[in-house]
Amino acid sequence: MELCIAGVGPAGGGLSPPAVITAPYNPPSYNDHLVAFGFRKAKDLLAYYIDVREGYDIPARYLTVTDRVQQRYGVSVRAVDMNHLEDEVETLMALSNRAIADNWGYYPVTPAESQAMARDLRAIIHRTAVLIAEDPDGLPVGFAIALPDVNVLLRGLNGRLLPLGWLKLLRGLPRLRQYRMWALGVVPEYQGTAVDALLYRRLYEALYHRDLRMEINYVLEDNVRMNNALRRLGAKGLRRYRVYEMDIGA
Repeated sequence: MELCIAGVGPAGGGLSPPAVITAPYNPPSYNDHLVAFGFRKAKDLLAYYIDVREGYDIPARYLTVTDRVQQRYGVSVRAVDMNHLEDEVETLMALSNRAIADNWGYYPVTPAESQAMARDLRAIIHRTAVLIAEDPDGLPVGFAIALPDVNVLLRGLNGRLLPLGWLKLLRGLPRLRQYRMWALGVVPEYQGTAVDALLYRRLYEALYHRDLRMEINYVLEDNVRMNNALRRLGAKGLRRYRVYEMDIGA
């Protein structure tokens, strides 16, 4: 089996905006070429977005629901400790390995990969955009990660960090209001308790700004619970990615 990925057009109609960080896509016409070459669809991944500039806000009923979640389960949410980022990333990867281990296409993250990720992300992540949910005993039970969309800044540099491009990048990061929700997960014991909605709420509140825009991807097309939750939260369909497969000889 061989896999590749290409964007195959908006999930909600209209034209897609430029690709966000770590989520490139290709024109829908690529689908025809891949099919002609012998690839077939394996799975579609959906992308959504929210935009405060378009009037987005969390529906009021979710504020009530998440208040009850905290009261009932005693779950608290905190930002990562940037002074101990390597340890925090290990916690996040352990949570990920438990929370989404059954997702199609998932493979466990190794300690070496988690440390490499910590080094790569340290320069760009916003502390308030990486959250960990903990139970009353302080044990991690869920997480949410949103990455600032540095593509917004890079597009203005014309591919050049020198002589002053790097300075514009550093100055622009703190003021960046566009994000990609990269991951959100809850350990099996707390799934179905709306802790995921609590994490989403806290992330939204932490990042809130009148210019906030966040893309949420990739969501498996057959993850009914997650897709329904995002729609109820008011997220709009944006684009559809497709993973292809093809049998190949030994």
